[in-house]
Amino acid sequence: MLRKLNIRRLLAIPLALTLILSLAACAAPVETVDYDALAAEQAEADRLAELEAERDAALAELERLQAEAAEREEAERLAEEEALAALEDEEAEEAVTEEETTTAVAAAQSTAPANPPAASNPPATPAVPTAAAPAASGNALSGLVTITDNTTPAVEMRGRPNVAGGPQVFFSADNRELGTISMDSVRSAQNSIRNRPADGSPPDPRYGPGDWGLWWADEFNRLRGLGGADRPAPAPGPVEGSHEWNEQERQELIRLINAERQRIGTGTLIVDQVLMDFAQIRADEGGRAGGAPHTRPNGDSVRNENWSAGRGRVAFDSWMNSPGHRDLMLGQGPWANRQTTFGIGVGRGGTIMIVNEIVIVPA
Repeated sequence: MLRKLNIRRLLAIPLALTLILSLAACAAPVETVDYDALAAEQAEADRLAELEAERDAALAELERLQAEAAEREEAERLAEEEALAALEDEEAEEAVTEEETTTAVAAAQSTAPANPPAASNPPATPAVPTAAAPAASGNALSGLVTITDNTTPAVEMRGRPNVAGGPQVFFSADNRELGTISMDSVRSAQNSIRNRPADGSPPDPRYGPGDWGLWWADEFNRLRGLGGADRPAPAPGPVEGSHEWNEQERQELIRLINAERQRIGTGTLIVDQVLMDFAQIRADEGGRAGGAPHTRPNGDSVRNENWSAGRGRVAFDSWMNSPGHRDLMLGQGPWANRQTTFGIGVGRGGTIMIVNEIVIVPA
């Protein structure tokens, strides 16, 4: 009997241990999972991945545009070389023709009599009063201006005060209007000018990049057969066409824009290098391909950009005088609180400001 009881006790020990372990497991605290926090972390990770993908797409687009710009520059260089070669051939032909003519004249003179008979004196020609010189041929303003005064010299071309988008007016020294021209005609005339300096200034060393209004006034005078104003040479500065010259204008525009935004309380914009690079590509393209504003050479249109044919302070003032451009530049109206970054490009074709992101609409 005693032996059997011990065996039962021995068999009961594992059962007791199992029961004790089960009770201990039940008593241990159960770890809970915060599914809301996990979902928030995943959403943030997804958002960062999306932003990174957008940034990669913007960089890829910028690389494509830079390659396209390089190809276009190479094509322009080859075209210029061909044009120069053709010009040299033409000049060589003219030189040959001139030499042949000179030889023929010399031969004719050698066969002429040494002492030709004296001719009778012709009757005196009455003096003719001096009139104003005729308009120079090839003037960029020909056929584009409305002239209201043919005798008073113009000193400046500018828009009327507080009239945004209106015609440009030629003013005299006493602020009288002498003629008008539409802004579209000004751009057309400017695009027709050949051999402009690379910094975008008028084709005359007496004028700087911001002196187009003065240069056009003198062209208006020349169109009417009047002399231009006596303009002094510009003060020495960076070499025209250099990177430093364009960068100087870019930094001045950035300063002007952010100073005005601070003044009205819309906050400063941050310079974004991708937008700066793309804005420079757009400025080099001219911003108005085929005569249509905000259009690339391949016909694609670009949004989120301000474009001006002027440079530096001239571009800033033109944007300030245009309600839509002013709103985009200063973050007002439909653009209120929607901008944080921007880029500025300054080129021969004008000035470009792009805000927030690159938006290209295929043709």
